[in-house]
Amino acid sequence: MKKTFRLAAVLLLIPMVLCGCTASRPDDAPASASPALLLGFSQLGAESAWRLGNTRSIQEAAEKAGVALMYLDANQKQAEQIKHIRSFIAYQVDVIAFAPIVEHGWDTVLQEALERWPEQLFAEQLPRIYMILNEMNRRLCQDLWDAFPGQWDRIAQMSILAYGQVHMANLAVAYSHSVNGVSAIHTDILRKQTFRDYAMLQPRKFVSSGNGCSQSGRAAAYDGNLFHDVRV
Repeated sequence: MKKTFRLAAVLLLIPMVLCGCTASRPDDAPASASPALLLGFSQLGAESAWRLGNTRSIQEAAEKAGVALMYLDANQKQAEQIKHIRSFIAYQVDVIAFAPIVEHGWDTVLQEALERWPEQLFAEQLPRIYMILNEMNRRLCQDLWDAFPGQWDRIAQMSILAYGQVHMANLAVAYSHSVNGVSAIHTDILRKQTFRDYAMLQPRKFVSSGNGCSQSGRAAAYDGNLFHDVRV
C-alpha cells in the first residue's frame, strides 16, 4: 500500500482512504484498538448549505468507516490549503485529500508530500531496502558529521532518515554523480536554496547542461529539406 494523494471531489474521499498506509496516531487513540487510518482533509470552506452538508457527510462517513479524520477549513484561500497540506505532511497522516479552490498552483506542495515517506511504513513494506537505506544513511551522516561537527539539526535536514521520515530527495542528491536543473535558473535555485548545504560540500555536483541539440538541429540532421522548410 502506498501513501495516496488526490485532487478529488469530496464525494470520492471515503473510498479513497481505503488505499492509505500506516503512520502516527493521535495521542488520545485507545491503546488496545487497532490503529485507525488517518485522513487529513482540507475543506474549501463553509460558504454554503451544500458545503456544510458535504462536510457533515464526510465526517459521518469517516466515523462509520472507522477512519480518523483530521479536518481543516481553508476559508476559501489556496494559501491556507497549502498550509494545511504541509501540516498533514508534518503530522505524517496516511492520506491527504482536499477540495481544491483552483486547478493550478499545487505542484510544489504535492511534490513535497511525495518526497517524504513515513519511515515505519517503509520499514514494514520494504524491509530489505530499508536495511540498505540505514547503512547508506549511516555513511552519509558520518561524512556530514565530519563536515558539520555538532550541527545536529543541519545534519538531520540533509540525511536520508530523520524525524521518522525517509527523505527521497536527499537520497537522490547525496548518492548521485551530478544534479542537473532543466535550465540555468533552476540549477541556481537548487544550488542556492533547495540544496544549499549540499552545494557547499560538493559545488561541482550541481550542473546546468542541456542535451545540446535543438529541434531545428534535429530536423537538419534528419532531412536538409525539412530543415529549410522549418526555417522558412
